Amino acid sequence: MTITITPIYGKHNFSNILNAAKAKGVTQADFASLYADCIMALRTGKIAAFAAVNSALLKRYKPSSLERIKREAWKIVNAEREAKP
Repeated sequence: MTITITPIYGKHNFSNILNAAKAKGVTQADFASLYADCIMALRTGKIAAFAAVNSALLKRYKPSSLERIKREAWKIVNAEREAKP
């Protein structure tokens, strides 16, 4: 199954990850990428809803998996930061 997810930054900029949490074909690596998008949206001053995101992910995964997703997301964010001149 192929799932295409387009980042949406706005009032409800976390709708993609919340919807993806319900899809069976989305992997933890996919969630890490989406979580990184959420972190980057937060850094641009957009509204963050991490409590809702974390709650949705905890309905699907164990707390240790959520921590893994967060670690991988921060790796992505930091790599993006280092790549910018």
